Amino acid sequence: MVARDKSRSIISVSGEGAWGFLQGLITNDLTKELNKLSYAALLSPQGKFLFDFFIFAPVDNVFLVDVDSSIAADFLTRLSMYKLRMKLDIAETDFFVVMSKNYFDNEHSFPDPRNKKLGFRNYSFGTKFSEFEESKKLEWVKNEYEMIRIKNCIPDFGKELISNETYILEAGFERIAGVSFTKGCFIGQEVTARMKHKTTLRKGLVTVYFDKEKFSKKLEYGASIFSDGREIGQVLSFLDNYAIAYVKFDKIKNDMSCNGSMLKILD
Repeated sequence: MVARDKSRSIISVSGEGAWGFLQGLITNDLTKELNKLSYAALLSPQGKFLFDFFIFAPVDNVFLVDVDSSIAADFLTRLSMYKLRMKLDIAETDFFVVMSKNYFDNEHSFPDPRNKKLGFRNYSFGTKFSEFEESKKLEWVKNEYEMIRIKNCIPDFGKELISNETYILEAGFERIAGVSFTKGCFIGQEVTARMKHKTTLRKGLVTVYFDKEKFSKKLEYGASIFSDGREIGQVLSFLDNYAIAYVKFDKIKNDMSCNGSMLKILD
């Protein structure tokens, strides 16, 4: 049976000023085109990641924001703080999301904007969940989605994306269509633009391949990666022989290793 993704909450931002309000906050250029899904983040004024989310407009002047449920309340609080006296309605909705491997003939079915290999995100009201329950097209083979995510180095909230710690360019937001440098200002833009135009990234996420049979001990999240005897990074999400790792590019001198197994960065 297909299950509603209860790890996600859908928040509505509505009113005549909704587009301008969101456009000035988020990292991506928010399209006014109806029923087109975008991916973006909200940063701190210091340029650090706070929230990532998917967003689309089902009708004029209404935007639905698909955000991790564990931070939905904080996200609502943050939006309300920025709203000030604007006449906007911001509230959680009865919409839900189901992720599918293939397209589902639903009014709000979108390819994942980060990478087409991640399939589709389908949105509907809770009362319409029965439409999804019997569709085989919605099913992923066990761990298939996670393997695609890891092999394509797509960061996930709470694993590679850490609130008040992560910088989105180090997390590859340009590659996954999560930031625009032509849209104008957004919160944290100055720091983000400086990282893009005035520095070379010294740290960031990569996908690595390893021989898990050669590990000297069980692999765990946060396991240290070494190069030439120095710690240069950590393993984050992993599955089978692949992992997303956070590494210091300028510290990689020779081969990398973790728990006795050599690591190879995938192209």
